[in-house]
Amino acid sequence: MSFLRNAWSSWHAKQGDMSEIQKRLVTEWSMANIDPLPDDHRRGLIAVSVLALISAVTTFGMLSFITYRLIFWKRYTKTYLGYNQCVVLIYNLLIADFQQSLAFSLNIHWIANNKIYSPSAACFLQGLWVQIGDTSSGLFALAIALQTFMQVTLGRQLEYKWFVSGVVGIWVFEIIMVIIPVASHGGDPFAPTGAWVCAFPCVRMSSNTCTVLAQDREERRVGKECMESVD
Repeated sequence: MSFLRNAWSSWHAKQGDMSEIQKRLVTEWSMANIDPLPDDHRRGLIAVSVLALISAVTTFGMLSFITYRLIFWKRYTKTYLGYNQCVVLIYNLLIADFQQSLAFSLNIHWIANNKIYSPSAACFLQGLWVQIGDTSSGLFALAIALQTFMQVTLGRQLEYKWFVSGVVGIWVFEIIMVIIPVASHGGDPFAPTGAWVCAFPCVRMSSNTCTVLAQDREERRVGKECMESVD
C-alpha cells in the first residue's frame, strides 16, 4: 500500500491548499473515522474480505474465459460471440461485480491498520469502486431482465446498434456520476459511512457544504455589523 500512499500524497501536493470549505469537510469526515476497530467490526471485515477475494478470483476467471472466447471465437463457432446480447450483458455485469469485489477486498487494508480513516488512498479507491460497481451491476442486471422479457415475451430483441449504444450509455452514465462529485468537491468526496466500507456520502456532503456556506455567510454578516458598530 506504500505505492498508494505515495500516489495519494503526490495528488494532493499538486492540488495546492484546500479551500476553507474543504478543510471543514475533512474535519467532519475525520470524526466519522473508526479508530480503533471494535472486535466485532474487525471480525466482520475479515469475513467480508475473504468472500470478496473469492468473488474477485471467480469473476476474474469468468472474465478471462469469456474474453478468450471473444478473441478466438473462430476456433469454436461460425458466429461472433459478441453478437449474442445475453453474453455481452453478462460480460459487463461481471466487470461491474469484479469492481465491487476489488472494493471490498480493500477491507484488508483496514484490518491491517486496525482503523477506517479518510482522506486516504484506500478510502478513495474503495469508494470509487463501490460507487461504480454497485450502480453498474444493478443497471446491467436490469438490462438483462429487460432483454430477457423482450426475447421471451415479445419474441424480439433490440437492433444491435441500439443495444451497443445502450451498453456504452450505461458506462458513460457511470463515469459522469463519478466525475461530477469528484470534480465539485476537490477530488476527495469519499468518507467512512460508519458501517464497514468507505462509500459515497453525496447527500451528507451536499448538506454539509450548504451548512458551511451558511455559517460563513453568517460570520461575515456578524463581522460586518461589528465593524459598523465600531465605526
